[in-house]
Amino acid sequence: ALLALPGVPAVPAPPAAAHNFHVSYGRMAVQGQSATLQVRFFRDDLEEALKAATGAGSYRVEATPAVDAVFLAYLRKHLVVTAGGQVLEARVVGSGEENDMWWYRLQYSAPSELRTFSIRNTLLFDAFDDQRNIFKVMYFPGEQVETLYFTEGADRFTVRF
Repeated sequence: ALLALPGVPAVPAPPAAAHNFHVSYGRMAVQGQSATLQVRFFRDDLEEALKAATGAGSYRVEATPAVDAVFLAYLRKHLVVTAGGQVLEARVVGSGEENDMWWYRLQYSAPSELRTFSIRNTLLFDAFDDQRNIFKVMYFPGEQVETLYFTEGADRFTVRF
């Protein structure tokens, strides 16, 4: 794109702010039989992964039911929460943009209290060789905290509270 001002020659626009690492951040609050997860990505990284997953020439995330459905299909393959031998289904309860990040808020329900569960997280591993996913899990009411660091080859953890 060119930046043009009246009476000034057009010059190329500066490139968008780039980042040289690939990471997602998640915060999960667990209480009783439910868990709420908010996960954040660099917007361009998430768009790259969803573009590859859909086979689209380009992809733009936005807060719409159609994009939420595409994200949920991707999420089901790459973020699996299991409790009592049962995979818990996520549902999107919110999404939005914050600076150059895109976030999703997800809700999980379990058939019994979530005291022990496992998380397999390979979000964006298919898009970036250096992808890292950091999750903080907080259990209520005791406010016990577990921090999980997911990498290629270390993508599954069991959480016990």
